[in-house]
Amino acid sequence: MKRLVLRSTAFVRATRRIVRKYPHAAGDVQGALELLTEDAFHPQLRTHKLKGKLEGSWACSAGYYLRIISGDQRIAALIADPGQWDQLESIHAGLPLPPELMDRLSDVDPEELDPHLAGLAAHPLLHWRLIQRGLWVHGLKTLSQYVIDMSRYRLSDVAGSISCPTLVAWAEGDAIGAGAECLYEALGCPKTLVRFTAAEGANGHCEGWNRSRFDQQVFDWLDDPLQVTRRR
Repeated sequence: MKRLVLRSTAFVRATRRIVRKYPHAAGDVQGALELLTEDAFHPQLRTHKLKGKLEGSWACSAGYYLRIISGDQRIAALIADPGQWDQLESIHAGLPLPPELMDRLSDVDPEELDPHLAGLAAHPLLHWRLIQRGLWVHGLKTLSQYVIDMSRYRLSDVAGSISCPTLVAWAEGDAIGAGAECLYEALGCPKTLVRFTAAEGANGHCEGWNRSRFDQQVFDWLDDPLQVTRRR
């Protein structure tokens, strides 16, 4: 099963600094990230538990210069915008595949899917989303490979391990966030589900029509988990 690797801003900044100083380190970091998506306990990563202030977290090697930390207990809050669930479910309804192929998608030969998916490339929007963008992001060559790869990105396997306060955003008309309620129900941490509607002008993907409304809701919510004292 592939894992979704989220790169923090601090990690990206640190990587850039190191690569500028040691250009050869770029290959080490990229290789570690690829290994991490496939097998978090690959011997080459030297994955291990941490102690002290980072107890409860895991770390692995990203070459000689960097470590990658997972399950960091210092994270004070999480904002899921939009709330998503298993990636395949977000595109499931639009896939012209027979049920017997969908049931064994993670093990199917990509060539079996080719005849069924050929028509999607003719749709201008889907061509951009799935082929021009999707294949590039995942480093794949065919739409069939992409669909199979999507079946391996599953939040359902890890959502119950999230422990920090979490805000899940759901926006009316945002198909990508259709799984927001599934994510919300799976969370065992302190959680809040915020709905953004067309009536308040905040519908669409990532509340794009009224982003200020989203900002207002999120920053107000952050006061509690971050223990912010408002100025009077």
